[in-house]
Amino acid sequence: MKKLIGIFLGLVLVAGLARSTFGQVLENYNSAFEITHRFEPFYSPERATVEVNVKDFPSAQFKISVPKGASVFVENVLWQHADADTSFIVGSDTWRTQFPSQSATRKVSILKRDLQPRMLSLHKGYFEDATPIVSEPILVETAMVKRGKDRLKEFFYIALVIVMGLVALYKVVFPVVFTNMLKPASVFTAEDFADSHAKSRIFSTDVIFYLVIFNMLLMLIVVLAVYYMEVSILRNFLRGELNFLFLVWLLGSVVLFVISVGKVMWLKATTSIYEVGRLEFIHFFYMLRVFSYTLLVLVAFITLGLANDIMETRQLISYSMVLFFILYIGGVSMLFFFMTKKVSFKNYHLFSYLCTAELIPFLAIVKLIIG
Repeated sequence: MKKLIGIFLGLVLVAGLARSTFGQVLENYNSAFEITHRFEPFYSPERATVEVNVKDFPSAQFKISVPKGASVFVENVLWQHADADTSFIVGSDTWRTQFPSQSATRKVSILKRDLQPRMLSLHKGYFEDATPIVSEPILVETAMVKRGKDRLKEFFYIALVIVMGLVALYKVVFPVVFTNMLKPASVFTAEDFADSHAKSRIFSTDVIFYLVIFNMLLMLIVVLAVYYMEVSILRNFLRGELNFLFLVWLLGSVVLFVISVGKVMWLKATTSIYEVGRLEFIHFFYMLRVFSYTLLVLVAFITLGLANDIMETRQLISYSMVLFFILYIGGVSMLFFFMTKKVSFKNYHLFSYLCTAELIPFLAIVKLIIG
């Protein structure tokens, strides 16, 4: 009997603690949030809106939980800004007084970049926990929160301006080569497969300068991809200051330049093994042209996405990588088509050559980066 009484008293104590801790919830608004997107085709939520009833149960309270950096608006008026993950409790009478209206409801809006529904919570009820009760909206002075800089975005824009300056310099110094390299129609013609192009010098001044600019732009995309795709090992090297990011960018550009020269040597060895003739320079310059246009498309896509917050940055970079892969495969397919007219042996032999020269190294690099 004493044991049963002890169990009963324990249950009463637990129920009392639960009531004092959690209170009584009258209405759960979590599923009522409407997420507004900046651009409907992409998932980039930034505003959550819900209508709350402040008339029924006039002595009830609202408990709202928001993530760090979120701004809470009531009737389109800034009410609170969260400097950290925060929960607020406010009485229904407080909102009725601060935001007078004949309507029984008040519109609550929460603004935050990359906002997700799971980050939010809003309940109406009677709460007795230790969460501070908010009775007044924040003052204008406290709303002026200093925004933290996104170092990667700042680095991206500065580096992009530097590359554009080098492109302008290249156009002045080598106007003819610049015009020939950036002719979109040349990707769809066999112009690079003329005999004159087979005698091009890979180590001429104009080609070296072009490769430097190309690899700087390519490394810029690599840095963004490593950071925003959160590549486990490499991302740890990008947590430094702006100067360190530029150092990584320049050193990476040098490494990519060395890899470009190594690619020429690889093509030379591959053409010798498969006996396709002296096509290594034609192959290299055609794919360089394809990569150049691909990079221009990617940079334009990423710049527009970052500048206008079209979608979440990680998703933007992910789409960019997919676009790069599609354009790369398209370039290799066009190369195969043109080489079928240039070489005299069977197509399967040519296919084996292209797989060895392009796809296998490409997939090896992707595997190394992604893990």
